[in-house]
Amino acid sequence: MRIEKVEFGIHTIELYAKDLKYQEVQKVIDRLTDNGSIRKMRSDPYNIDRHLTSTLLVDDGIRLRIHQSHNKSNGIALIVNPSTLLSRKYQPTKLYHPKKKSCEELLERVGAALIKIGLGTFDSDDVVFIVPPDELSLSQIDLTVNLWFDEETDLEEIIRLFRKGRVPKNFSRQNCLSEEEHRHYFGMSNHTVTFKSYDKIYELEKNGRCPKKLTGHKLLRLEVSLKREAFLKKLGVQRKDCLYKMLKAGFQLVQEIISHYLEKLFPCSGVHVRYKTAKKKILNCVEKPILQKQMLFLLKKTSDGAGMDTAAQKLKDCYKHVKIEQVLDEFEHLGISPITLTNNSSVTQLSSLRNLLE
Repeated sequence: MRIEKVEFGIHTIELYAKDLKYQEVQKVIDRLTDNGSIRKMRSDPYNIDRHLTSTLLVDDGIRLRIHQSHNKSNGIALIVNPSTLLSRKYQPTKLYHPKKKSCEELLERVGAALIKIGLGTFDSDDVVFIVPPDELSLSQIDLTVNLWFDEETDLEEIIRLFRKGRVPKNFSRQNCLSEEEHRHYFGMSNHTVTFKSYDKIYELEKNGRCPKKLTGHKLLRLEVSLKREAFLKKLGVQRKDCLYKMLKAGFQLVQEIISHYLEKLFPCSGVHVRYKTAKKKILNCVEKPILQKQMLFLLKKTSDGAGMDTAAQKLKDCYKHVKIEQVLDEFEHLGISPITLTNNSSVTQLSSLRNLLE
């Protein structure tokens, strides 16, 4: 397994038109309904509070999420793929590098989209927007890394290692819709941050949107989605800052922020080896009986269970006075990770995934 190319950038951003009136949103819904491009996601039994999506602008690089309510705030989110929107053609893997001029052009094209859906109208030679493009709120940014591997790489094996990682306490593993998707995707999230590791080519093929030139390529995508509360804190930007300043700050910190979550998931820098190899090394090299038992326990529970975080909790439950960090220090001393490859893996070892971006 070899990384041939690494790309950093922004995958998508979410711009939000907030505090809209019920009737303003209804006019948008009516227009989208006329185009046959709207779908209700969920609503309450009385259809008072409802969430809808639209693919009217998907070829332009924009997906729409609509929230309409009689007794709550109304709003429309534009999930924008800047690379597709700016190039005027579908860009399935290209990541956006923000520049001041391109951000200005981006807002112009978002303005054209607002006109299409009815949030902007012509008055003589001027356009009157219900919410001007530059007043849309940046509500989410997806910081992204593309890791292009050689054709021999088994991405399923790598994604399995992510699933076996040590999910931080304030995060939860995301569920997949099928066993097949489970093999190609790992995600963890809390209320403001989502981390994802997934096979991008598999995703494109599953959705029928994979260009022929990408067939057979191995692209692992790492993505950290930051909602507004999170990126204001992590990027050091202010609510009043312009779109360009926010996106530039995010772009400059892509590697640092994603590396932070890799270090959380993979606390040991030792190599990932097959389970039987790790077990043998512990039996041969760890002399203290209790420490050896604890290491073997953590190794097995990580391999058999949901991941290292749940295995560590089981270790604490079984050995009341165990210090997890001391056990991990011994793995570090041996130069191996408690997160192991399967015994029938096509490779014998992999460098620690915490170092993927180094």
